[in-house]
Amino acid sequence: MKSLTAVILFFFLLVVAKAQKEDSANEQLAGFVITNDDSLLMVLFLSKNDSGLYIENISIPDQLVYNLKPSRQSFRNDSLFFEISKAGAKYKGKYDSHSGSLKGKWTQAKKDFQLDFSKTDKDYSIKRPQTPLKPYPYSEEEITFINPKDGVELSGTITIPEGKGPFPAVVIVNGSGQQERDCEIMGHKWALVLADHLTRQGIVTFRYDDRGTGKSGGNPFNATTLTFAEDAAAAYMMLRKHKSADINMTGIIGHSEGGIIAPVVASKIKDVSFLVLLAAPGIDVSELMVIQNRRIIENENILRPEQFQGFETMIRTVYKTILKTPDNNEARKKVLMIYSAYAKTIDSLQVIKLKINEKNLNQQLVTMLSPWYRKFLSIKPSEYNSKVKCPVLALNGSLDMQVTADENLAAISDSYRSSGNTNLTVKKLTGLNHLFQPAITGMPEEYSRTEQTISTEVLDIISNWIKKH
Repeated sequence: MKSLTAVILFFFLLVVAKAQKEDSANEQLAGFVITNDDSLLMVLFLSKNDSGLYIENISIPDQLVYNLKPSRQSFRNDSLFFEISKAGAKYKGKYDSHSGSLKGKWTQAKKDFQLDFSKTDKDYSIKRPQTPLKPYPYSEEEITFINPKDGVELSGTITIPEGKGPFPAVVIVNGSGQQERDCEIMGHKWALVLADHLTRQGIVTFRYDDRGTGKSGGNPFNATTLTFAEDAAAAYMMLRKHKSADINMTGIIGHSEGGIIAPVVASKIKDVSFLVLLAAPGIDVSELMVIQNRRIIENENILRPEQFQGFETMIRTVYKTILKTPDNNEARKKVLMIYSAYAKTIDSLQVIKLKINEKNLNQQLVTMLSPWYRKFLSIKPSEYNSKVKCPVLALNGSLDMQVTADENLAAISDSYRSSGNTNLTVKKLTGLNHLFQPAITGMPEEYSRTEQTISTEVLDIISNWIKKH
């Protein structure tokens, strides 16, 4: 689920690649860009030819950028220069061949930062030990299916355990953002790891590419959460009819926004056998996003504690304005005025750190005024949860900064129990983040630094609960 504060990372994610260190690189240098209280690790892989030193590739492990090629580079008289045009950044430094060190300046956004590199043998390659490797001890098939509402063809992968079926079966519905079937986030193939575990436990799974991604058709830019719910319903009906699936034991797993979509489907299709809600919103989404933004701001130490309430009030006013102002041009003007007024209540350094400027805000408003986001903000999950009659498992991590555990699990419990559905299991899992990884702070930047994709405790809870029910 996306966080839409005014804060952006110093170095925006440029490339997500699976490539690791080049075999031909002779030296590996590592250094940190220091910006105020933040630091960003950068790794250079260097080689030599007849012309001298040159950069094979650049990695930024904290942002999962690997095998990035400089757009321009030169090496003369021990001076190394390179440029990354997509980031509007360049570097110039002096190389010491005896120590293998490089000292110089990193320039970005018209600002200079000291960036010194030292020679290192540390392995900075990406590690994701839970990602399964073929051959799998089960079979898989690629399946195409149609959303009957608009005729869009979607594609996904079904995994089938060994042995005689039919088996319990689940559709896996990913969170917000356009995801392919494996739901790769910061190098973690989240849905693939979940599907692999469940299939090894005797459960059929189906995961699919969101519309407009991978092999699925359709235009995602005019789609909303309810459109994606129609896609999920079509996936569920397809799976329920598959020869490997037990028609009476077929359910849906939804993560984050998928945890809204799953109850939407189950509220309309009474045959859904069970739901597993992972980091699912339970409170009104507009309020969820206020809490999400505040929690992240609290952890970034940009504002003082006595300023949190003012920030929260401002964000809440922004969302209410968007919901009440259908015309995008008018909404944009009003939101910019709200931010402008808020900027006058904090000091200038805080304004800079929060990136409260017209260019940054206009970039964010492209998303915030999109059909998807407008609809997303208006959703009240309780309206759908209260209509679900099947067994439900709801899990949240105690360190989830995007869908906070206490408020949302309480709201989910209230919705189901007030409607008479007592077949509900709710668990808050200590020390886990939004992806159900072991975490320290729960902040999104930890996702890429954590080797584990999903806690094995969570995987066992899900598979054991499904088999029991």
